[in-house]
Amino acid sequence: MSSQERSITVDDIKAKARRIEDMARAEARRVAQQDAAKIAVVAALAIAVAIGAAYYAGTRACRG
Repeated sequence: MSSQERSITVDDIKAKARRIEDMARAEARRVAQQDAAKIAVVAALAIAVAIGAAYYAGTRACRG
């Protein structure tokens, strides 16, 4: 083995596994935050549509 070559140790593999785990957790948090934001937007739109429909139905009922 030359001076340029280096054998991989168990500690090297553990450190790499920790870095990968940290990256995966960060990505999972990012995706979860995006999903929560999407759900909030959809819920707000659904509420707005429901309020609009109730208002429309109420104005139609008062006329007839």
